[in-house]
Amino acid sequence: MYYEPSALISAHWRFILIVGIVAGLLVGGLSFFQTLEYRATSRLLITPFVSNTGEVFDQFTALKSAEQMGNTLSQLSETTLFQNRVIKVPYDIRADLFENDARKRRKQWSKTVQVDVVPGSGVLVVSIFDESKNRAVALSRAVSDVLVSSGHEYLPGQVEIRLVDPPLLSKYPVRPNIPFRALAGLLFGMLLAVVYVFITPHNRRHDEFRLM
Repeated sequence: MYYEPSALISAHWRFILIVGIVAGLLVGGLSFFQTLEYRATSRLLITPFVSNTGEVFDQFTALKSAEQMGNTLSQLSETTLFQNRVIKVPYDIRADLFENDARKRRKQWSKTVQVDVVPGSGVLVVSIFDESKNRAVALSRAVSDVLVSSGHEYLPGQVEIRLVDPPLLSKYPVRPNIPFRALAGLLFGMLLAVVYVFITPHNRRHDEFRLM
């Protein structure tokens, strides 16, 4: 016998909702047992020039050039050379903060330090994730300082890199994203409940009796 999906869901909406809520609370609650990380964000502006005379590109060319330079610096931020320079900056960053093994260190660095370019601009966004608020801010300052002081060494032509927004620390932990995980758990739990309702013969017989 054919059963309308809407009728089955309507008959078991309480069960579906309860399963979803329990799953959401379970997934969200388990996230609290993971390391909670804060984010410190700073912004830098890249301004390219044509030559040493300081002649500036036209606006469109300047933006495209700045965006390309930002992509270069973003890739540079993942190198061992850049990491060593950041660690040596006097911002109370312990040398043993990162792994000694090169492969593990790169993996750890990529999870902690993110340097991204705002599309269509020369704005670099430096994001640092760490369980310690003070360490996140210190590392954000160190990364920004190295980019400002040494970034031009790896770019063609004359370029100016300025810090336009100092590190701003998130008020609450941002990783793991507990609200998102709880919502995902809710939706996944409801989906599983709907599947259970449709594949369980007892539920189909029960609804047949109710719909007669």
